[in-house]
Amino acid sequence: MRWFPWPGWLGPHSWTWRRLLGNHSERIAATHLRRLGLRILAKNIDARGIGEIDILAREGDTLVVVEVRSRRVHDAQIPLDSVDHGKRRRILAATRWLLRRHDLAGVNIRQDIVAIAWSATNKVIEIRHIRNAFQPDGPGIVAGWYA
Repeated sequence: MRWFPWPGWLGPHSWTWRRLLGNHSERIAATHLRRLGLRILAKNIDARGIGEIDILAREGDTLVVVEVRSRRVHDAQIPLDSVDHGKRRRILAATRWLLRRHDLAGVNIRQDIVAIAWSATNKVIEIRHIRNAFQPDGPGIVAGWYA
């Protein structure tokens, strides 16, 4: 049984389908982050025409901006690869907007990515969490692969 009951006209390529999958993926990512000890502060922050911050969390004294990516595929690397140069620029711009908007100069901050791979039967196949995804020293995987 699918976890989304809807009429047949709402196919997997429609905008509504993608938004529902995205919303469900963000809830799963938030649960995943909580299990790792992060505190969720906010979700879906609109950065005024720049973009959106999917999840804002805190880990110790570090503010964590999390981008959630999801796709119906067999490998979490594929949604992870969808964060191209333009998407990275928008995430960094939204982070700068957040820092200016809330006067957070001097706060420790990092950007993470949570990639979720979904099966054709609407089951989570894998979750991959990349810490410091945009740092010069490179990303670090903190949560492995899940089946």
